[in-house]
Amino acid sequence: MISLNSSLINIIILLSLIYFIKHLNPIKRTFEEQLLRFIKRNINDSLKINNPNERLIPIINYVRLIKDKNLEPITFKKSISLPKISFISPIYNKEKYLFQIIKSVQHQKIQNFELIFVDDCSTDKSINIINEFQQNDTRIKLIKNKNNKGTLYSRCNGALISKGEYISFIDSDDIVLQDGFLNAYNYIKSKNLSMVQFHSVYQWNDSIVINQGYYKYKNIIEQPFLSYIFYYNYRNRNGDEQNTALWDKLVERKTVLNSINFIGDEYIHKKVKIENDVILLFSIFHSSSSYQYINEIGYYYIRTNSDSITNSWSDPDISNLIVKGILTNINFLFEKTGDSSLEKMIPIFKLKQSFRRYKNCFKYSEKLNPMIKNIVDKLLNCTYVRYSEKILIFNIELAISYLQKNKDIQKYI
Repeated sequence: MISLNSSLINIIILLSLIYFIKHLNPIKRTFEEQLLRFIKRNINDSLKINNPNERLIPIINYVRLIKDKNLEPITFKKSISLPKISFISPIYNKEKYLFQIIKSVQHQKIQNFELIFVDDCSTDKSINIINEFQQNDTRIKLIKNKNNKGTLYSRCNGALISKGEYISFIDSDDIVLQDGFLNAYNYIKSKNLSMVQFHSVYQWNDSIVINQGYYKYKNIIEQPFLSYIFYYNYRNRNGDEQNTALWDKLVERKTVLNSINFIGDEYIHKKVKIENDVILLFSIFHSSSSYQYINEIGYYYIRTNSDSITNSWSDPDISNLIVKGILTNINFLFEKTGDSSLEKMIPIFKLKQSFRRYKNCFKYSEKLNPMIKNIVDKLLNCTYVRYSEKILIFNIELAISYLQKNKDIQKYI
């Protein structure tokens, strides 16, 4: 009886060792498994803001101050050879908002900056307003595109002539908050990072909330994990969607230049009208060597329903423009992502998200269905896409077939 028990114990020990070797040896894990373990260990819940409503009160008061027409712009006549930050803002007919973005950059606490506007052939008084501010502030610069090229080209054009140590891409209708960029600059400089991200405030019509981000990690993230963080967060927000904004990040200039080189001139010169941020941001993540999320609020993002081109979904020409832009971006992601099944999921989830977000555009753009089908066929034929992932793509194919019959596709995605 004693001998039998000893044998059983030996068998249990042996099975335990086999389990340990099989499941806990990192060499045996796929990169995807290592990534998920890495992310779970590094999530930083302490970056959540306590009492966000209390934090909003001084921010809202500051925004009111910036919007006040009686607030005087700052006069700055010195020459700056090496700015700490280059703020880059593409503009097209933004005369209504330029006063507030310029004054907010002037009044934030890091004064050694340059503010570069890239005009994309505006037809309103935008250029006149910028010229007025330039007379009293040498830090404000203006370059003009010869033809209307879109925001991706404009951002890249501004980055190429910039002189700052770090770059922030800001929108011309938003507001830069007072302390965020100074704190972000001090942090990125002290840690020698490629990129930092911070909290922002969203104003959507009458709703104002603090967006606390999706890339919140305890430690500095470095390659090879960093380029996959983009995918993980893209997938993880409600299963398929991610904030791909540029304006809540401060990036080392050489990283931005490397990302522009990674995108390539051919794509930059394409006039893609929608969701350009996803391409530039993916390329920045790909080109960065290190990244960290910091517990600062630096940006005030303003949107109203009237701002969006997608309100014209019922117009077939607008819908075709939107869908063609989305498909061009997905083609880019498909070509530029690596051969791993993990990274190839970026264009897959991007396509799935686009069906959900722009379903009405797809409904009114049936002549582009062959282009959609071509992309789906490419993804289905990838040998590195696993069976479970092909099921996901098959759902997209189902959506296309129903879309051709002009049916509501919401339940199929």
